[in-house]
Amino acid sequence: MDVLHVAYERLIRWVFVRPKRNRAIVLAVGAASFVGALALAPLVGSEFVPQTDQGFTQLAIRMTVGSSLQRSDEKVRRQWKRLSPRSRRSPRSPPTSAGRAPGCRSAATRSAQHRPGRAREARAHAEAGGRRDPRRDRPHSGHRGLGGFDRPILVTVLGNDAQALARAATEFAEKMKAIPGITDVELSVKPGIPAYAVRLKPGAVRELGLTAPQLAASLRAYVNGEVGTYWSTPDGEQIEVLLRLPQAQRQRVAQMGELPVAFAKDGTPIALASVATIEPVTNPEVIRRQDLQRREAIFAGVQGRPAGDVGADVQKLVKETSLPPGLRFDVGGATKEQQDAFAAMLGAMALAVIFIYIVLASQFGSFLQPVAIMASLPLSLIGVMLALLAWRSTLNVFSMIGLIMLMGRSPRMRSCWSTLPTGR
Repeated sequence: MDVLHVAYERLIRWVFVRPKRNRAIVLAVGAASFVGALALAPLVGSEFVPQTDQGFTQLAIRMTVGSSLQRSDEKVRRQWKRLSPRSRRSPRSPPTSAGRAPGCRSAATRSAQHRPGRAREARAHAEAGGRRDPRRDRPHSGHRGLGGFDRPILVTVLGNDAQALARAATEFAEKMKAIPGITDVELSVKPGIPAYAVRLKPGAVRELGLTAPQLAASLRAYVNGEVGTYWSTPDGEQIEVLLRLPQAQRQRVAQMGELPVAFAKDGTPIALASVATIEPVTNPEVIRRQDLQRREAIFAGVQGRPAGDVGADVQKLVKETSLPPGLRFDVGGATKEQQDAFAAMLGAMALAVIFIYIVLASQFGSFLQPVAIMASLPLSLIGVMLALLAWRSTLNVFSMIGLIMLMGRSPRMRSCWSTLPTGR
């Protein structure tokens, strides 16, 4: 500290040797440092929170609709063997969860915990990237994700037209893949579940008065059955007696057309094929809604670039993309959280500057002298940017907290120097 005191004293004396010239030099250096700090901001990058090593790798595979559990389990085990044995702990790894992935019937997942080591994080990123790209375009299975890191990018498309939503989300996901740093792009648009729809003919509604609920109740009783009565066991327990068609008569869809679903005035049974048509359809696995509208989401991970910079490119792409009438974008995820957090931080920083000025004004008994002290606040930015750049960090919530603390500490140190010559 003594060396710094001596150096600072010599600098002050040098400034006042030739006031006009030296003060101009000091002001020019200060302005250049502030401009340089702003120029370094894009190189430093920004994100909500810095990425951390979570210590695990997750392999997730989505199979075609209707795949058996045995097929899903076999697929995961085959891909699992390709992972480096040094990067996982097989004894502690959970078993394959085939068919039990969240929100999906034809999916399988498996996770592994990494061994401790310096190169663990780098090895996890390398393996995730190496396994990710070659399998992205395989038609028989969708590779949902491989890695122990979150997906900070989230863009949702809202609207009421399901087909237009799926088409717009798919096209936007393809555009997102071209952004540098984007990886593991995943859509909430999934292949639907094969089903059959029974649609009433207009004539049946007019002539027989048959309605869709009546038809559904009849078919439900035939296929799923309904409780006809209860049987009491000798010990008093009540057991439901379920009545439905024999298994041999409900194995094929064509057999449904022969089932009687109504009766004519003379008591003649009317088969289903006479009053309705059976058409193959595809039902969505999950219908997601947001703000009373249907929603499709695009998720993406980040690798090689700060999440804030990638999120800024995604927002730029959102503004440049025009959607059909009735559809709109909504950006969420870490990008939205970062914007809210940074706005709150800037507000806190502005309040801190106001309170610092009030304290200094009351301390010096002057409204002008605190301005001279607080003019040095922007000059501290160059040190912050250089430190973040040297340690390969980013502007995030934690570094912003440190910046606020620095701006509160800097005027205090300068006020100590200012009180020495004034004697206050």
